[in-house]
Amino acid sequence: MSIPMGYVWIVINNLNFMKALLFSTLVWMNISMIYSQTGNISHIQVSPHRDVPGKFEVRFDLEGQKAYNISLEVSFDGGNTYTPVPETHISGDVLHISSGTDKVIVWDGMAGFPDKNNVEANLKIIAYESIELSSIYTISEAASIPLPLERAGVNANVVDNNIYIFGGYSGSEPFSDKVYKYNTASNSWSDLGSILPYGLIAISNNVSVFTSSEFYITPSRGPYHNNGWGINKNIMKYSTLSNSVLINAAFPENSWAITSINAGTYIYMFGRHTGRDHRNIFRYNPVSDELVDLGNILPKETSAQAILKSTNGDIYLFGGRNQKKSLTIFDPDSESIKFFDEGFLPFEMGEFSGGVLWENGNLIFIVDTATGKVYGFDKSTNTIQLSQFQIFENETTYRPMVSKDNSTGIVYLISGREGNTLVNSVRKLIPKY
Repeated sequence: MSIPMGYVWIVINNLNFMKALLFSTLVWMNISMIYSQTGNISHIQVSPHRDVPGKFEVRFDLEGQKAYNISLEVSFDGGNTYTPVPETHISGDVLHISSGTDKVIVWDGMAGFPDKNNVEANLKIIAYESIELSSIYTISEAASIPLPLERAGVNANVVDNNIYIFGGYSGSEPFSDKVYKYNTASNSWSDLGSILPYGLIAISNNVSVFTSSEFYITPSRGPYHNNGWGINKNIMKYSTLSNSVLINAAFPENSWAITSINAGTYIYMFGRHTGRDHRNIFRYNPVSDELVDLGNILPKETSAQAILKSTNGDIYLFGGRNQKKSLTIFDPDSESIKFFDEGFLPFEMGEFSGGVLWENGNLIFIVDTATGKVYGFDKSTNTIQLSQFQIFENETTYRPMVSKDNSTGIVYLISGREGNTLVNSVRKLIPKY
């Protein structure tokens, strides 16, 4: 994993994992700080925990002008690859840490790596700049405006005070062919009927708004019957004016899990699944209904990515199948990849764990829907910052719908799944300024 600008990291060499007959313990040797990018970590001391075998105390001093969140990564192959230490295995001075001396982290080494015996290891300590999302947004639960049906695995797009919701999954409708509309001004829902040609659920961001009355939907995952999963290859055009769907241009073969975004003149479509993943990027012209294969531009075969078109003109893709921690930046002007890091994210964003994205100023906010934690991606420095703001209290195995009203700045988080429970609530992140 490459270390983006803004991280502070050190490497501690020769960590020996040893297992005795009656108990487990760890022995640390030859501590050395070999690199520091920004800020300053010093006076590092690592020792076995006094009371608990298998745990260790990492002490250090921290200098810097900001608050930091601390994480650990460990390598067992000489520093070629690093594995993040689960956050549940570390405690102490971990979240929102300011400058000061004698900071202490307790790491439960044996809990995460019980099979490592007499193995030399490298440890990486990373200090992320902390953000306070709660200073930017107020979160509210709009319980009076629930979705008519609990639903997950859908796309939501806001246009002229209306949020359009396509398909989705619920207990009574495993693959929905309905379109719903939520009016943000009147706090009311409308069931627009069974408009889609087949029931579908979204495992990628596959609906793009082109004009205020036109939405384009890529082939999607649906049921095995009724023209669903694996037997459809056409782009669908939904018109808000006629409340109808037209079947448009076709991909070369039956496809699904395609990620798409409107970039102005064209809609770009990234990756796809046909029984295997692909590296293709397609350019679609909604006016001429022309679909052009730009070739194998993506660095790796993938599908089902989280995507955002930034105000700076670039398209940001996070995670995806086969590269769940990746960041890819695509320049639509040159139609080329300008940045790729397969191990960039501190958590996984796969086809179902996914991520909720929206933009505010220079930050792209990302929700780890497995934990509810919020990260801020700084576009100017390509760094990830962890916020103490927690959107979800329970584990969320399906990401909710997300839609930002650019006229008000309000971010709507609609429906989704928390643990094993489908929810029909509407959450609003309301800007404080």
